[in-house]
Amino acid sequence: MKKKTILIVLSTLLLALLVAGALWLSFATRAPVQEGGKQFTLTVSFPDEDERVLELATDADYLGAALLEKGLISGTESEFGLLVDTVDGLYADPALGQYWVFTQAGEWVMTGVDTTPVADGDSFEFFIYE
Repeated sequence: MKKKTILIVLSTLLLALLVAGALWLSFATRAPVQEGGKQFTLTVSFPDEDERVLELATDADYLGAALLEKGLISGTESEFGLLVDTVDGLYADPALGQYWVFTQAGEWVMTGVDTTPVADGDSFEFFIYE
């Protein structure tokens, strides 16, 4: 009986250490956030080759919040964050295999709009991928 109790206690401690390590790793690898006012550029490329370049200012920490407060994006919430389906009034239709992609300074971003920090001078681009 004592062996079983000791095994349960050690297993619980190990699980607690693993959870604590995962939380620490999550916070340690999170991209830094710049506080306060920031100006950034948003380029929206439309399928007909037109593009619109917007100079924006925000106090928001993340791109999604900044674009939502300006009314420039909308979408649906999912377990992965906001799935953007409309940018600057243009809807990407998933039934047609379309979806919005965004890049930062021309590079693919490995985070969603909800977790991509905005810093002063950043540039972001949205385009429809088919």
